[in-house]
Amino acid sequence: MRSRLMIIVWLGLMGWMGSAKAQIHLTPYVESGISGTDERVLDMVLARLNNILTTGEGISASENGRFVLAAQLNVTGKEVLSTAPTKVVYEVEMHLGIGDGIDGKCYSSTSQTLKGVGRTESQALVNAVKQLPTQSEKVQSLVRNAKTKIITYYNQHAPAIMAKAQALEAAGKFDEALFELSAIPQECVHFKKAFAQMNTLYKKMVYADAEKTLMQAKALWAAAQTEENALMIAEMLGDISPSAACYPQVKAFVASVTKRRQQVEDRQFDAEVKVEMARLKAIEHVAAAYAKNQPRVTYHIHRWW
Repeated sequence: MRSRLMIIVWLGLMGWMGSAKAQIHLTPYVESGISGTDERVLDMVLARLNNILTTGEGISASENGRFVLAAQLNVTGKEVLSTAPTKVVYEVEMHLGIGDGIDGKCYSSTSQTLKGVGRTESQALVNAVKQLPTQSEKVQSLVRNAKTKIITYYNQHAPAIMAKAQALEAAGKFDEALFELSAIPQECVHFKKAFAQMNTLYKKMVYADAEKTLMQAKALWAAAQTEENALMIAEMLGDISPSAACYPQVKAFVASVTKRRQQVEDRQFDAEVKVEMARLKAIEHVAAAYAKNQPRVTYHIHRWW
């Protein structure tokens, strides 16, 4: 399915070029200052951070990115009410920061006092975190201030990122090269050059993978010319983009191995329809697909608070 992913990459890039605002990638990250905080509380904090990223203008969530939207939760007050049933009241201070998690530089920060009530300590903390106003002016100002500094970073470092991507491409690490280039936002002064590099990289990826897939299909057919293999070949080759240099060979080969031409054409049409639907997907999904398979990044944010 890797060639299907590459098609989505290209469609995402085209949509990205046409968008009015760049998507700056931020990784949501939680650093709890509360000993013994359970997963439900941490999950709620992450949910609120993701809400900031999904509703914010020109930003999006990513995994294992360089820049983070980080949160730290500290208890400032606790009270147990003598009610039936007993209830716990928590007052917490949530610190938010955006910056370079690799170098440990905080670009913008703010804090918010929150209060929650629940039958258990965990429930009270969850309810407190729910009160975070993710679209408040304080939060939006945090994002705006950080975005300016992140764009400045890419204005300074994009040439080095592009050089690194070129080296990765030469080593055949196409996915990683695209991941590096995809982080460069549209507001960056080097964006046009970065996009041209991605365009060239995409074509090489499609060509390389298409050739490899076609060779595998031919080997499968050479091993056993069965109807089952003919259908399997149709599935394999249906993922190859029409923009691939070997696409005419693909069409000719498919026609030669199957007696059910209409069935194959229907499968190919179905694949093309799915690709058209994928036009709505953004390039962040491609970067996330690569990032999910990488070791978790260690962020240095302990001095932000």
